Amino acid sequence: MAVKASASITLSFMVDVYASYRYYKLQASAASAPDAPTVFPPSTSSGWDDTEPRYTSGSTNTLYFVDCTVFTDDSFAYSKVSISSSYEAAKEAWNKANNAQKTADDAKDKADDANVKIDNLEVGGRNLLVNGTLVNGYPSASTGQMASTSANFRTSDFIPLKTGETYTISWRKNGGIIRQWLGVFYYKSDKTFISCEDLQRTGDPVILTKVAPTECAYLRIYWQYLADGKVKVEKGNKATDWTPAPEDVDNAIDDAAKTATNYMEFTEGTGLVVGDMTSDTLGNNVLINSESVNIRTGETVNASFGANQIELGKGNDNAVVSIVNDRLTIQYISGDKITQPFCGIKSPYYLSILAGVDKNLHLRLDVYGDVWGINLGVDNTKFNASFDFDNINFEADAINFKTGGTSLTKNSNYRIYGGRVLYSNSSGSTGTITLNETANNFSMIEIFYGKDSQGYDSTKIFLPNGKTASLTVTNMYSTTGIQTATKLVTISGTSVTPNTSRCGYVNLDGSSFSKTGAENTIKIRYVVGYK
Repeated sequence: MAVKASASITLSFMVDVYASYRYYKLQASAASAPDAPTVFPPSTSSGWDDTEPRYTSGSTNTLYFVDCTVFTDDSFAYSKVSISSSYEAAKEAWNKANNAQKTADDAKDKADDANVKIDNLEVGGRNLLVNGTLVNGYPSASTGQMASTSANFRTSDFIPLKTGETYTISWRKNGGIIRQWLGVFYYKSDKTFISCEDLQRTGDPVILTKVAPTECAYLRIYWQYLADGKVKVEKGNKATDWTPAPEDVDNAIDDAAKTATNYMEFTEGTGLVVGDMTSDTLGNNVLINSESVNIRTGETVNASFGANQIELGKGNDNAVVSIVNDRLTIQYISGDKITQPFCGIKSPYYLSILAGVDKNLHLRLDVYGDVWGINLGVDNTKFNASFDFDNINFEADAINFKTGGTSLTKNSNYRIYGGRVLYSNSSGSTGTITLNETANNFSMIEIFYGKDSQGYDSTKIFLPNGKTASLTVTNMYSTTGIQTATKLVTISGTSVTPNTSRCGYVNLDGSSFSKTGAENTIKIRYVVGYK
């Protein structure tokens, strides 16, 4: 048997990238960005060139570039035109260098001018005026002794200085122009008064440069007090920014330390207590420990806030917890119309207790003057049960409703129905009656009926709408006779309609039996609906 061999070869062709070229175009920055070339290579007239130009000092042009990808089938594609970041960086660097050179030239000119001024400059910096030693009032211009203790003025202590040395006094105010009194007084080493000057100055700041006169050992100044005014006395002829005297800084640090210890105390095992520690008896304070934050009076905890428990009104039976600007309060009441104490929730408004988030049980307690009410419902707008009485008393075997101190019993003039009266006619009706609300709104209705002086009865119908009910009365019509009367009624919406062909009665008297049909004698007097 001969065997023949065969084979096949599949040839395929793929287009690949052959090469990539970049072209550049330099043009004025104000001109619109150029479009990419449409031919490869770009024509000379298009302005696109494959050589990247260098930045020329002072140039404001913008350099654009585009990439062209050439494929093995001789097709090509240009990229999006972009701005050369390196060219822009070079332009920015040149501008910064140029500006820096200009700034340096200007700075040199200013430095040359400043060198002249510096040669004659004396700077002290340290404030020689200690605010902690200031006194109220001002000295006399004739004697140099304190002539007033007015709180509208401040006078410094004796500031030591040396004859012939230069001192600068500066007076600054936060805004506005100072036009106030400022006096400079000079004293000998024994604090004998020498002279005074400059009793009024205008400006902001006021800056005075003074040379200590002969025999001067002390300087004293006064000024009209301004709450935001700051005065500095320093050695030299140059006023520097206001700084407090080192003595004032030290005093502030000491005061801060005293403040901390006066109002905070940490004890190992107890915690951090924040309160007035300067008092002989610890008053209101806050204790912070690892378990809770406690608000206390002395060591008595009034409230405690912990991760697992919050306590309010602790240790005080008379404490009142106020919520929402006194719209709701919680307090312990030792007696109020009852013999046993209780913890009450009080509100001048309706008090609602809501369960769930949507159409779940709601309990609302209402107070209208002397009338109390309890409303139960399934949403916050519609309450299905309402009880309005002066008093509701719950006992072991009964719930007693009272109004005006009178119990609502079967012998009273009040009647309590467990449902809603839908029809009422004391005389009764044998025809179609109309309910004041559709039967479809109720899960059950009860029909009260009777046959004049021959007996009364009632019938309950569950899910009544569309149902047919039998109304039946059985009674002794004689000493030996029993009569049973009946009729059918159909319940539909607000109508209860009798079936006149399905009504009548039967009599049983000893051994005799009689009947009649189509006699509509049963009257409906009341209909009550239950939800």
